[in-house]
Amino acid sequence: MAPTNRPGQMTSPHPGRVAYARKGTTDAPDRRGRTMGKLIALISVLSVLPFAGTTPERMPAAGDPLYSLTETAVLAEVATDGRVAVTEKHTFAWHGPAHGAYLDIPLDSRVHVENVSVSEGDTAYRLGPDAAVGVNRPAGTYGTACCDDDRQRVAWYFSAAPGSTNTFTIRYTLRGAVTAHDDQAFLSLPVWGENWPEQLDLLRVEIRLPRDRDPGAGVLESAEDPALTVNAATRTATLTERRIAPGQARTVELAFPRGLIDADPAGADVAGGSGSARLDRMRTSYDDPVVLATIGVIAGSMLLLIVCGLISHLLSRRRAARSPGRGAHSYGGYSGSGSSSGYYGGGGSSTGGGGGGAW
Repeated sequence: MAPTNRPGQMTSPHPGRVAYARKGTTDAPDRRGRTMGKLIALISVLSVLPFAGTTPERMPAAGDPLYSLTETAVLAEVATDGRVAVTEKHTFAWHGPAHGAYLDIPLDSRVHVENVSVSEGDTAYRLGPDAAVGVNRPAGTYGTACCDDDRQRVAWYFSAAPGSTNTFTIRYTLRGAVTAHDDQAFLSLPVWGENWPEQLDLLRVEIRLPRDRDPGAGVLESAEDPALTVNAATRTATLTERRIAPGQARTVELAFPRGLIDADPAGADVAGGSGSARLDRMRTSYDDPVVLATIGVIAGSMLLLIVCGLISHLLSRRRAARSPGRGAHSYGGYSGSGSSSGYYGGGGSSTGGGGGGAW
């Protein structure tokens, strides 16, 4: 017998289920659900109104760089006493929030750094107690430390938001970067360090020599790699290079007349004697066919020695295997190799050399 529908009831195509027509007050539960949903949506909208117009601080994704190095400009001014006043301007474009950066200035036994300062625009940073990396310090301060791993470290502290750009100016004076011979003077200046972890988009270098002296004898000449553009009239040398990859360093070398600096330059390394041998080395290029042939002969000889050594080692092991009464002895409590390296904010390592980084 077919079931009889009650008033307000429809026949469901599925046995055991009842469908009710929307009639009278039978849809009250559905209306209450819709009303509650609208109320929740309204509360959600009202809760975010106080934050309308604000942009949350975007953190860089895992593996993304914290910054891009858009430009570095290096100005080196050689004084008559042989000291070199260096001004470095580093421009960072930030992809995430940043709180500090640092620069490592490479040194050797003859080169010393003094008069370090840091600024941003017209704001001079205040000197702090140290040059710690990876820490939060008051913005607008800096520190310097010498001379771990043959480098002088300069670290400065600030607050930068994602999407912003900052240009920091680091100034310092070098003693011993100029070498004075009897007939010629030389400047060796690291302008970009190998320990920067990011590509540098643009490097600009300018060297200014004293202009109030009669140069006398001597030449004004640059090494080949990298090659400076020399202007004898203005006594300047310049370099522009784009897209320097991480791990690459740039050190410029410039020969200039001895008469441009003092007879006894207090800020130079006085070597004495003729500078002709160093000038010849500076002029030597690895593209020279004679140099390439010499390198080829040396490399071939070394390869032959390595092959002979391997053959001798294998023959010795075979003889030892056939003679059980003989054995090899190792003296000392350690065999192998060890290494030690440290990283400072993504740039420096304990192997020394110039560079920098940020955090």
